[in-house]
Amino acid sequence: MTTHHRGSRRALLALTATAAVAGSALVGIPASQAATSATGSVTLLPVGDAYVDKQAPGRTTGSSTKVVAASTSSMTKKALLRFAAPGLPEGATVTKAEVRVSSTRNQPGRIDVSSLGSASWDEKTVAWKSAPGTSTQIASLKPSPGTKSFSVDVTKLVQASSPVNLAFSVPSGVSEILSKESGKETAPKLVVSYKTLTPPTPPTPPTPPTPPPAQAPTQDTLFGANVFPVGGQSYTQALSLQDAKYGGMETTRVFYPGLPGDWNGAGGVSGRPVVVSFKAVPKDVLSGKLDAHFKDWFAKAPRDRQINWTYYHEPEDNVERGEFTAAEFRAAFAHLDRLADSVRNDRLKATPVLMCWTLDPASRRNWKDFYPGKDVVDELGWDCYNLTAKKNGFTTPAKLFGPVKTASEAEGKPWGIAEFGSLMVATDPLGLQRAQWLRDSGKWLQANDASWVMYFDCTIGGDYRLLDAPSLAAWRWVVSGS
Repeated sequence: MTTHHRGSRRALLALTATAAVAGSALVGIPASQAATSATGSVTLLPVGDAYVDKQAPGRTTGSSTKVVAASTSSMTKKALLRFAAPGLPEGATVTKAEVRVSSTRNQPGRIDVSSLGSASWDEKTVAWKSAPGTSTQIASLKPSPGTKSFSVDVTKLVQASSPVNLAFSVPSGVSEILSKESGKETAPKLVVSYKTLTPPTPPTPPTPPTPPPAQAPTQDTLFGANVFPVGGQSYTQALSLQDAKYGGMETTRVFYPGLPGDWNGAGGVSGRPVVVSFKAVPKDVLSGKLDAHFKDWFAKAPRDRQINWTYYHEPEDNVERGEFTAAEFRAAFAHLDRLADSVRNDRLKATPVLMCWTLDPASRRNWKDFYPGKDVVDELGWDCYNLTAKKNGFTTPAKLFGPVKTASEAEGKPWGIAEFGSLMVATDPLGLQRAQWLRDSGKWLQANDASWVMYFDCTIGGDYRLLDAPSLAAWRWVVSGS
């Protein structure tokens, strides 16, 4: 972090404190100053579609031009659709959302549409034996005879959670839906209508006294956020938007749902330090059949910046679900580390990423179960969230990040925060408390030697996006000092 950034942060701390006092004046706005509203809509194509076949439980269909739901004497199939978060304007409220699909075949007498219980599936690898189960039935459609195309109202689902993951099934017959591989005109579409409400302009409040300058940060912590393309964006476009939002990030967080991709894509395109994670079945890693892929990927990694690579971030839940054992995870991580070491690139840092929750005695976990060992690990990464948000509060930085610092330093390892965030809380509708929490977290982490810190600016698992002006300005100040 440069000295210029530090000086700018002191100035912005005074500015945001002023904004917090000014924002409190919104409570007393006269009713005669009416708010104004506007409407709009967005249309998204799927980011994934496939169908799974009970009679061929290992079959994958991600490249098919049709997704099929069927229930006959000879076959049982379920169609899966996934749409990214709609990325609505700040303050927007969904008024209606529907999924529209096309087909060249008449639909059966009934089609059931449900939400999926998990978003962790990929169209190229999902099969009947690995597909997530359904959680809530959204609709039960009864198309008229001769109907080919139809739509499904998913308004409640879009309001409740995003991205949107759906499963189509039929009690009898066959339903075929044209997939995104059939072309944009016939691909499924999520159409979201919304309205925005512009609040009235409050009277100008008196200027509060300027608070004393914040103490200058003392460490060179790198700050940034994750980058997730949405709504058909390229990774470069998504990165550009995040940079503009936060004044130029110093580091980025990249997720691969499976094996890592080419460095000219998401992992290396930012031109700056990156924390990049990927997944592969531990038994496949340990068998050696993926060695060529990973050795080539490590060999081609940039050598002009630090690359913190992590295998299976947050493996704790996968182990609890029985997908693999902690011992298999540790062994696979160590195997990958040997491949990384073989390319002699000292900018590659083996970095397991675990949950802060795992350090809490209430989790009944031992974080060392998921620790590949001092001889394997270069740095430790942690995912920390303000779980107090559900009780309308904010966990102090010392309580949230203190156990991370203690555990990491006990192992003699540098450490960073791969994800952290907080939902909006009901008692803080303007985001003023969250903004202060973000500033306090940034200062605490920098003062306590965190190597890098990434805000989780996303809707996976809840809406952690910084859409309110105070929170956005606070994290921009932390990242860039502007």
